[in-house]
Amino acid sequence: MIKATRFVASAIAGVALAMSGSLSAKSRCLAVEAIVSGDAAEINGVAATYNSKGLIDLTKDGVKGALQNANDCELSAGSDLFELRCTWEFAAEKQSDADAKFDDLLGRLDRCLPSVMTAQKPVQYIAEIETLRETSLTIDYPAGDALEVRLELDKFTSDGDLWVNVTFSN
Repeated sequence: MIKATRFVASAIAGVALAMSGSLSAKSRCLAVEAIVSGDAAEINGVAATYNSKGLIDLTKDGVKGALQNANDCELSAGSDLFELRCTWEFAAEKQSDADAKFDDLLGRLDRCLPSVMTAQKPVQYIAEIETLRETSLTIDYPAGDALEVRLELDKFTSDGDLWVNVTFSN
C-alpha cells in the first residue's frame, strides 16, 4: 500500500511539474502573441520594462516573455502605424555571440508565432549598415491589414558593431 501511494504521489508530482513547464513555456509567448493578434485590446498590457541587469524585457501583464535582455526597445504607434523594435547590441569581436542571439531569438519567435519565419536574402538599405542575416514572417488579418515580423543581424560598416533586431510593424 505504501509503495502504491508513493507511486501515485510521484505520478501526480510528475504531471504537475510537466504542466507547470508547459504553462511556463506558454507564458513566454504572451507578449508576442498579443502583438501579433491584431487586437488592440490584446496589445494592452504589453510593456517594455527594465530588469535588474539594466536591460529591457518585453512583458505582458508583468510576465516576462520570449524577448528579454534587449539593449533598446522603441515603439511607434498611430492610427495606421504600429512598429515595435527591440535591439541586442554586440561589439565587433563578438560575432559568434551575435549569431547565437539571432539563433536563440529565431527559435523563441518560431515557438510563439502562428507560422515559422523564413530566411530572406539580406538587402542593404543603408550604406552604413550591412544586413548579414534576415528572417521574416507576414501575418495577414481578415480586414486586409498585415503585420510583418522581422529578425535581422546587422553590422555597422564604420566600427563593425553588430545589432540583432526584432521588429513588428504594419
